[in-house]
Amino acid sequence: MTPQLAPKVKEKTAAQWMEALAPYLYPGEVVWALARLNGLKPIMDGLAITNARVIGFAKHELRAGGDPAFQVDADTIAAFGIEKKFTGSVLTVTKRDRQVVKFPLLGNEEDNKFVAYFVDCLQKAGFPPAIREAITNAASDNPGNAPRGGWMHSHQRQVKESRRNEIIVIGAALKDVHWRAIDDHSGPDEIPWFILSCDADGLLAAFEDRLIIAKVGFNASMMAGSLGGGRITTFHYPEITNIEYNSGLLMGVLEVLTPSYQGSRNHDYWKSSLKNPNNTDNNPRALSNTIPVPRPLYDQALPQLNTLQSKISASKRPPVSQSSSPAGSFLAEEIQQLANLHAQGLLTDAEFTAAKQAAISKHR
Repeated sequence: MTPQLAPKVKEKTAAQWMEALAPYLYPGEVVWALARLNGLKPIMDGLAITNARVIGFAKHELRAGGDPAFQVDADTIAAFGIEKKFTGSVLTVTKRDRQVVKFPLLGNEEDNKFVAYFVDCLQKAGFPPAIREAITNAASDNPGNAPRGGWMHSHQRQVKESRRNEIIVIGAALKDVHWRAIDDHSGPDEIPWFILSCDADGLLAAFEDRLIIAKVGFNASMMAGSLGGGRITTFHYPEITNIEYNSGLLMGVLEVLTPSYQGSRNHDYWKSSLKNPNNTDNNPRALSNTIPVPRPLYDQALPQLNTLQSKISASKRPPVSQSSSPAGSFLAEEIQQLANLHAQGLLTDAEFTAAKQAAISKHR
Protein backbone atom coordinates (compact mmCIF):
# COMPACT_ATOMS: atom_id res chain seq x y z
CA MET A 1 0.00 0.00 0.00
CA THR A 2 1.36 3.41 -1.00
CA PRO A 3 0.97 5.97 1.82
CA GLN A 4 -0.89 9.22 1.30
CA LEU A 5 1.40 12.28 1.51
CA ALA A 6 0.70 15.59 3.19
CA PRO A 7 1.19 18.64 0.91
CA LYS A 8 4.64 19.43 2.36
CA VAL A 9 6.05 15.91 1.82
CA LYS A 10 7.86 15.14 -1.44
CA GLU A 11 7.83 11.65 -2.94
CA LYS A 12 11.63 11.32 -2.66
CA THR A 13 11.48 12.21 1.03
CA ALA A 14 8.61 9.79 1.58
CA ALA A 15 10.60 6.96 -0.02
CA GLN A 16 13.52 7.64 2.35
CA TRP A 17 11.21 7.73 5.35
CA MET A 18 9.53 4.46 4.38
CA GLU A 19 12.93 2.77 4.02
CA ALA A 20 13.96 3.95 7.49
CA LEU A 21 10.59 2.97 9.01
CA ALA A 22 10.39 -0.51 7.46
CA PRO A 23 12.28 -2.40 10.23
CA TYR A 24 10.07 -0.80 12.90
CA LEU A 25 6.70 -1.77 11.45
CA TYR A 26 4.83 -4.58 13.18
CA PRO A 27 3.84 -7.69 11.20
CA GLY A 28 0.81 -6.62 9.17
CA GLU A 29 1.25 -2.91 9.92
CA VAL A 30 0.96 -0.54 6.95
CA VAL A 31 1.56 3.19 6.72
CA TRP A 32 -1.56 5.13 5.81
CA ALA A 33 -0.14 8.65 5.72
CA LEU A 34 3.05 10.69 6.09
CA ALA A 35 3.39 14.32 7.21
CA ARG A 36 6.28 16.61 8.06
CA LEU A 37 7.23 17.62 11.64
CA ASN A 38 9.62 20.19 13.07
CA GLY A 39 10.39 18.79 16.53
CA LEU A 40 13.69 19.65 18.19
CA LYS A 41 13.32 18.15 21.70
CA PRO A 42 13.24 15.32 20.85
CA ILE A 43 14.17 15.61 17.20
CA MET A 44 11.32 14.61 14.88
CA ASP A 45 11.14 15.29 11.15
CA GLY A 46 8.35 12.95 10.12
CA LEU A 47 4.93 11.73 11.25
CA ALA A 48 3.61 8.32 10.18
CA ILE A 49 -0.01 7.32 10.75
CA THR A 50 -0.43 3.58 10.29
CA ASN A 51 -3.30 1.15 10.74
CA ALA A 52 -2.06 0.60 14.33
CA ARG A 53 -0.47 3.78 15.73
CA VAL A 54 0.87 7.31 15.33
CA ILE A 55 4.68 7.49 15.05
CA GLY A 56 6.88 10.57 15.34
CA PHE A 57 10.41 9.87 14.11
CA ALA A 58 13.72 11.26 12.91
CA LYS A 59 15.06 9.47 9.84
CA HIS A 60 18.72 9.61 10.92
CA GLU A 61 17.85 8.26 14.39
CA LEU A 62 16.07 5.23 12.91
CA ARG A 63 18.95 4.47 10.56
CA ALA A 64 21.36 4.68 13.51
CA GLY A 65 19.34 2.05 15.38
CA GLY A 66 17.39 4.40 17.64
CA ASP A 67 13.70 4.10 18.43
CA PRO A 68 10.96 6.44 17.19
CA ALA A 69 10.80 9.58 19.33
CA PHE A 70 7.10 9.12 20.17
CA GLN A 71 4.51 6.53 19.29
CA VAL A 72 0.90 6.15 20.40
CA ASP A 73 -1.11 2.97 19.84
CA ALA A 74 -4.63 3.35 18.46
CA ASP A 75 -6.27 1.73 21.49
CA THR A 76 -4.62 4.18 23.89
CA ILE A 77 -5.93 7.35 22.19
CA ALA A 78 -8.59 9.03 24.32
CA ALA A 79 -8.70 12.31 22.40
CA PHE A 80 -6.70 14.44 20.01
CA GLY A 81 -6.64 17.94 18.63
CA ILE A 82 -4.53 20.37 16.63
CA GLU A 83 -3.40 23.59 18.30
CA LYS A 84 -2.22 26.53 16.26
CA LYS A 85 0.99 28.14 17.52
CA PHE A 86 3.06 31.09 16.32
CA THR A 87 5.72 28.74 14.90
CA GLY A 88 3.24 26.26 13.45
CA SER A 89 0.66 23.73 14.57
CA VAL A 90 0.87 20.98 17.18
CA LEU A 91 -0.92 17.63 17.08
CA THR A 92 -1.83 16.88 20.72
CA VAL A 93 -2.81 13.30 21.58
CA THR A 94 -4.23 12.55 25.02
CA LYS A 95 -3.86 8.93 26.05
CA ARG A 96 -6.25 6.97 28.25
CA ASP A 97 -3.76 7.19 31.13
CA ARG A 98 -4.00 11.02 30.77
CA GLN A 99 -0.49 11.30 29.36
CA VAL A 100 -0.27 13.99 26.68
CA VAL A 101 1.95 13.45 23.63
CA LYS A 102 2.69 16.38 21.31
CA PHE A 103 3.80 16.18 17.68
CA PRO A 104 4.88 19.60 16.32
CA LEU A 105 3.58 20.00 12.76
CA LEU A 106 5.15 22.10 10.06
CA GLY A 107 2.33 23.02 7.74
CA ASN A 108 -0.77 25.06 6.98
CA GLU A 109 -4.49 24.49 7.39
CA GLU A 110 -4.47 21.90 4.63
CA ASP A 111 -1.80 19.87 6.42
CA ASN A 112 -3.75 20.10 9.67
CA LYS A 113 -6.90 18.72 8.06
CA PHE A 114 -4.88 15.95 6.41
CA VAL A 115 -3.37 14.79 9.71
CA ALA A 116 -6.62 15.15 11.65
CA TYR A 117 -8.49 13.00 9.11
CA PHE A 118 -6.12 10.04 9.38
CA VAL A 119 -5.76 10.22 13.17
CA ASP A 120 -9.56 10.23 13.43
CA CYS A 121 -9.73 7.14 11.20
CA LEU A 122 -7.11 5.43 13.36
CA GLN A 123 -8.91 6.21 16.62
CA LYS A 124 -12.19 4.87 15.28
CA ALA A 125 -10.63 1.71 13.82
CA GLY A 126 -8.58 0.81 16.89
CA PHE A 127 -5.54 -1.42 17.06
CA PRO A 128 -5.98 -4.48 14.77
CA PRO A 129 -6.32 -7.68 16.86
CA ALA A 130 -4.37 -9.64 14.23
CA ILE A 131 -1.34 -7.38 14.69
CA ARG A 132 -1.58 -7.68 18.49
CA GLU A 133 -1.64 -11.47 18.17
CA ALA A 134 1.33 -11.45 15.78
CA ILE A 135 3.34 -9.28 18.21
CA THR A 136 2.55 -11.62 21.12
CA ASN A 137 3.48 -14.74 19.15
CA ALA A 138 6.70 -13.24 17.81
CA ALA A 139 7.74 -12.03 21.28
CA SER A 140 7.17 -15.49 22.81
CA ASP A 141 9.07 -17.17 19.96
CA ASN A 142 12.02 -14.77 20.32
CA PRO A 143 12.68 -14.33 24.06
CA GLY A 144 16.37 -13.50 23.51
CA ASN A 145 17.92 -10.14 22.71
CA ALA A 146 16.31 -8.54 19.68
CA PRO A 147 18.62 -6.80 17.21
CA ARG A 148 18.77 -3.07 17.85
CA GLY A 149 16.92 -1.08 15.23
CA GLY A 150 13.75 -3.13 14.67
CA TRP A 151 10.14 -3.40 15.81
CA MET A 152 10.92 -6.26 18.22
CA HIS A 153 13.56 -4.18 19.97
CA SER A 154 11.14 -1.25 20.07
CA HIS A 155 8.36 -3.48 21.43
CA GLN A 156 10.59 -4.88 24.17
CA ARG A 157 11.54 -1.35 25.18
CA GLN A 158 7.84 -0.42 25.42
CA VAL A 159 7.26 -3.45 27.68
CA LYS A 160 10.12 -2.30 29.90
CA GLU A 161 8.71 1.21 30.04
CA SER A 162 5.41 -0.19 31.31
CA ARG A 163 7.28 -1.87 34.21
CA ARG A 164 9.22 1.16 35.40
CA ASN A 165 6.83 1.71 38.29
CA GLU A 166 8.20 -1.53 39.78
CA ILE A 167 11.65 0.03 40.23
CA ILE A 168 12.69 1.78 43.44
CA VAL A 169 14.08 5.11 42.19
CA ILE A 170 15.69 7.40 44.75
CA GLY A 171 16.97 10.82 43.75
CA ALA A 172 16.47 12.96 40.66
CA ALA A 173 13.91 12.01 38.02
CA LEU A 174 15.47 10.03 35.18
CA LYS A 175 15.51 11.42 31.65
CA ASP A 176 15.18 9.48 28.41
CA VAL A 177 18.97 9.29 27.99
CA HIS A 178 19.25 7.61 31.41
CA TRP A 179 16.52 5.05 30.70
CA ARG A 180 18.07 4.34 27.30
CA ALA A 181 21.45 3.60 28.91
CA ILE A 182 19.82 1.26 31.43
CA ASP A 183 17.75 -0.54 28.79
CA ASP A 184 20.76 -0.96 26.50
CA HIS A 185 22.70 -2.65 29.32
CA SER A 186 20.01 -5.11 30.37
CA GLY A 187 18.24 -8.12 28.94
CA PRO A 188 14.94 -7.95 27.01
CA ASP A 189 12.85 -8.85 30.09
CA GLU A 190 15.19 -7.39 32.71
CA ILE A 191 14.80 -4.22 34.77
CA PRO A 192 16.85 -2.99 37.74
CA TRP A 193 15.27 -3.33 41.17
CA PHE A 194 16.89 -0.14 42.49
CA ILE A 195 18.25 3.09 40.98
CA LEU A 196 20.14 5.82 42.82
CA SER A 197 19.96 8.91 40.61
CA CYS A 198 22.29 11.85 41.27
CA ASP A 199 21.27 14.01 38.32
CA ALA A 200 24.36 15.50 36.63
CA ASP A 201 26.73 13.32 38.66
CA GLY A 202 25.49 9.98 37.30
CA LEU A 203 23.41 7.08 38.51
CA LEU A 204 23.75 3.62 39.99
CA ALA A 205 21.35 0.91 38.74
CA ALA A 206 21.28 -2.39 40.64
CA PHE A 207 20.16 -5.67 39.03
CA GLU A 208 19.98 -9.11 40.62
CA ASP A 209 23.52 -10.10 39.64
CA ARG A 210 25.33 -6.82 38.92
CA LEU A 211 25.18 -3.05 39.07
CA ILE A 212 26.07 -0.35 36.58
CA ILE A 213 27.33 3.17 37.10
CA ALA A 214 26.24 5.40 34.23
CA LYS A 215 27.41 8.93 33.54
CA VAL A 216 25.38 9.94 30.52
CA GLY A 217 23.60 13.06 29.36
CA PHE A 218 25.18 16.41 28.58
CA ASN A 219 26.23 17.49 32.08
CA ALA A 220 27.28 14.08 33.43
CA SER A 221 29.25 13.13 30.31
CA MET A 222 30.98 16.53 30.28
CA MET A 223 32.03 16.22 33.93
CA ALA A 224 33.21 12.64 33.28
CA GLY A 225 35.39 13.81 30.40
CA SER A 226 33.22 12.12 27.77
CA LEU A 227 31.32 15.04 26.29
CA GLY A 228 28.85 13.91 23.66
CA GLY A 229 29.04 10.29 24.78
CA GLY A 230 29.08 8.88 28.27
CA ARG A 231 30.74 6.46 30.65
CA ILE A 232 28.93 3.27 31.66
CA THR A 233 30.66 0.60 33.75
CA THR A 234 29.30 -2.79 34.83
CA PHE A 235 30.30 -4.38 38.15
CA HIS A 236 29.31 -8.02 38.71
CA TYR A 237 28.56 -8.79 42.35
CA PRO A 238 31.19 -11.53 42.85
CA GLU A 239 33.88 -9.04 41.75
CA ILE A 240 32.84 -6.31 44.21
CA THR A 241 34.89 -6.30 47.42
CA ASN A 242 33.00 -3.47 49.11
CA ILE A 243 30.86 -0.36 48.65
CA GLU A 244 32.11 2.63 50.63
CA TYR A 245 30.64 6.03 51.33
CA ASN A 246 33.04 8.81 52.32
CA SER A 247 31.29 12.01 53.29
CA GLY A 248 31.52 15.36 54.92
CA LEU A 249 28.64 17.23 56.49
CA LEU A 250 26.61 17.69 53.31
CA MET A 251 28.34 15.90 50.43
CA GLY A 252 30.07 12.56 49.95
CA VAL A 253 31.25 10.02 47.42
CA LEU A 254 29.84 6.52 46.92
CA GLU A 255 32.59 4.18 45.71
CA VAL A 256 32.39 0.63 44.34
CA LEU A 257 35.58 -1.29 45.17
CA THR A 258 36.84 -4.23 43.11
CA PRO A 259 40.31 -5.75 42.49
CA SER A 260 40.62 -3.23 39.65
CA TYR A 261 39.44 -0.31 41.78
CA GLN A 262 41.22 -0.57 45.11
CA GLY A 263 40.12 2.77 46.54
CA SER A 264 43.71 3.94 46.93
CA ARG A 265 43.09 7.30 45.27
CA ASN A 266 41.84 10.39 47.04
CA HIS A 267 38.09 10.83 46.54
CA ASP A 268 37.54 13.97 48.58
CA TYR A 269 34.66 15.63 46.74
CA TRP A 270 35.52 19.24 47.48
CA LYS A 271 39.23 18.77 46.81
CA SER A 272 38.96 17.26 43.37
CA SER A 273 35.45 17.67 41.91
CA LEU A 274 36.17 21.04 40.29
CA LYS A 275 39.33 19.91 38.51
CA ASN A 276 39.49 19.14 34.82
CA PRO A 277 38.47 15.46 34.50
CA ASN A 278 41.08 14.98 31.78
CA ASN A 279 43.91 16.14 34.06
CA THR A 280 43.24 14.17 37.23
CA ASP A 281 42.46 10.62 38.29
CA ASN A 282 41.02 11.81 41.61
CA ASN A 283 37.79 13.40 40.35
CA PRO A 284 34.76 11.44 41.65
CA ARG A 285 32.72 12.77 38.75
CA ALA A 286 35.18 11.33 36.24
CA LEU A 287 36.10 7.96 37.77
CA SER A 288 34.11 4.98 36.57
CA ASN A 289 33.50 3.52 40.03
CA THR A 290 32.41 6.62 41.97
CA ILE A 291 29.36 8.86 42.22
CA PRO A 292 29.10 12.06 44.28
CA VAL A 293 26.04 11.60 46.53
CA PRO A 294 24.62 14.26 48.87
CA ARG A 295 24.40 13.05 52.46
CA PRO A 296 20.57 13.37 52.69
CA LEU A 297 20.17 11.34 49.50
CA TYR A 298 22.54 8.66 50.83
CA ASP A 299 20.55 8.44 54.07
CA GLN A 300 17.35 8.03 52.07
CA ALA A 301 18.85 5.24 49.95
CA LEU A 302 20.58 3.46 52.85
CA PRO A 303 17.98 0.62 53.19
CA GLN A 304 18.38 -0.25 49.51
CA LEU A 305 22.17 0.04 49.72
CA ASN A 306 22.13 -2.39 52.66
CA THR A 307 20.06 -4.80 50.57
CA LEU A 308 22.58 -4.35 47.76
CA GLN A 309 25.42 -5.23 50.14
CA SER A 310 23.52 -8.38 51.15
CA LYS A 311 23.11 -9.44 47.53
CA ILE A 312 26.84 -8.89 46.96
CA SER A 313 27.69 -11.01 50.01
CA ALA A 314 25.29 -13.76 48.91
CA SER A 315 26.93 -13.92 45.48
CA LYS A 316 30.23 -14.89 47.11
CA ARG A 317 28.91 -17.87 49.07
CA PRO A 318 29.97 -21.21 47.61
CA PRO A 319 27.06 -23.30 46.32
CA VAL A 320 25.83 -25.99 48.66
CA SER A 321 26.91 -29.30 47.14
CA GLN A 322 24.46 -32.13 47.49
CA SER A 323 25.45 -35.72 46.88
CA SER A 324 23.52 -37.26 44.04
CA SER A 325 23.19 -40.42 46.21
CA PRO A 326 22.75 -39.39 49.88
CA ALA A 327 23.55 -41.86 52.62
CA GLY A 328 19.86 -42.55 53.19
CA SER A 329 19.46 -43.86 49.64
CA PHE A 330 22.36 -46.32 50.14
CA LEU A 331 20.69 -47.70 53.28
CA ALA A 332 17.36 -48.09 51.51
CA GLU A 333 19.01 -49.90 48.59
CA GLU A 334 20.89 -52.28 50.92
CA ILE A 335 17.76 -53.14 52.92
CA GLN A 336 15.84 -53.71 49.66
CA GLN A 337 18.55 -56.15 48.51
CA LEU A 338 18.31 -58.02 51.83
CA ALA A 339 14.52 -58.12 51.53
CA ASN A 340 14.83 -59.62 48.04
CA LEU A 341 17.17 -62.34 49.35
CA HIS A 342 14.76 -63.01 52.21
CA ALA A 343 11.82 -63.25 49.80
CA GLN A 344 13.76 -65.73 47.65
CA GLY A 345 14.36 -67.92 50.71
CA LEU A 346 18.11 -67.31 50.71
CA LEU A 347 17.95 -65.66 54.17
CA THR A 348 16.05 -66.92 57.17
CA ASP A 349 13.95 -64.59 59.27
CA ALA A 350 16.67 -64.37 61.90
CA GLU A 351 19.40 -63.81 59.32
CA PHE A 352 17.37 -61.08 57.59
CA THR A 353 16.69 -59.31 60.92
CA ALA A 354 20.35 -59.44 61.94
CA ALA A 355 21.60 -58.26 58.54
CA LYS A 356 19.08 -55.39 58.53
CA GLN A 357 20.18 -54.22 61.99
CA ALA A 358 23.83 -54.38 60.92
CA ALA A 359 23.09 -52.27 57.83
CA ILE A 360 21.25 -49.66 59.91
CA SER A 361 24.12 -49.46 62.39
CA LYS A 362 26.67 -49.09 59.59
CA HIS A 363 24.89 -46.10 58.04
CA ARG A 364 24.30 -44.18 61.25
